[in-house]
Amino acid sequence: MTMGIRRMPDEDWLVIDNLYKAEQQIRTHLLETNHDGVLQCLPESKEACKEALDCIVNFLIRRYPKHFWLLEDKPGYVHNAITSKTFRFIEPYDQDPLAIAAQLAMEDINLLIQGTGENSNNYFLCVSKMCVTAKKNADEKLQTSNLFNGTSWMVHSAAYRLAIMEDTWASTVVESEVEKVNGKVLFPTSRFLLYDNPDLARFFLGLKVSSPVQRNNYFVQIDDTMFQQEPFADSTELPPRIEDIRIRSERQTLRRLPRTGAIMFLVRTYLIPITELENELDNLYSLRSAINAWPAEIAKYKGRHVWHETFERWCDEVLGDYVPTSG
Repeated sequence: MTMGIRRMPDEDWLVIDNLYKAEQQIRTHLLETNHDGVLQCLPESKEACKEALDCIVNFLIRRYPKHFWLLEDKPGYVHNAITSKTFRFIEPYDQDPLAIAAQLAMEDINLLIQGTGENSNNYFLCVSKMCVTAKKNADEKLQTSNLFNGTSWMVHSAAYRLAIMEDTWASTVVESEVEKVNGKVLFPTSRFLLYDNPDLARFFLGLKVSSPVQRNNYFVQIDDTMFQQEPFADSTELPPRIEDIRIRSERQTLRRLPRTGAIMFLVRTYLIPITELENELDNLYSLRSAINAWPAEIAKYKGRHVWHETFERWCDEVLGDYVPTSG
């Protein structure tokens, strides 16, 4: 099993680029107006959330000292010079630790915690801060189980994203039943979403503190909405225009936290108009081949049926008989 995973140099973990300020304005707005829709934390994740925030703060002040620094006159406070905001990152917090982390890092944040007893080989999604999620919002991501002597949550879209490669496809899915009012999760029942995937379990169990990893994944969407709060369209009245189709590229990183042992699964999302590949024939050819090779379940999940006809017609026009030369 490879999942396209490769070692990640530690200094490459969190990325700050020229989109930072604009995206942080939207993140702050979502946290203020739709907090529970983009951030879910379960009680048993409290220590992991604190450690995750501490890890993010320490990385940013070391890696980007011109943009982030600790206040000498206010111990326990970090200043974000890009947004001109200051946050208390030690207890007692002014807001949720992961809400603070969301206003410091550009990545979406998931925390996975190892199960106990007969579930000790599985990892469960206990925190999801997903402002830029594809397909699911945070309360839909957190699927239910009755572990940890209380409420816990099985890895759902997080595991799906990791298992999206054909060679790691989950073999068994047991759908969860969730009590909802107005679309919000209230409490779990005894059934839970389970991915019966020994390769994925071994990968999680074997991830070392000293060896963070990264991989890339992508979706295709038919608008330029970065902060998805609704699932991608399953159908459209008219076929999308090629000008509307975007590659939704994800850089995913995983690292184990040293104190709690939780796994941080971070996702940085970029939107690229597919027409930008018009003069990159080798890349367009490779993308087309990969999309056409998707297994049926992945093609359905990624909504290929919505935009594939438009994409194929455009590829025929741009590529013609082009075939990359080997070597």
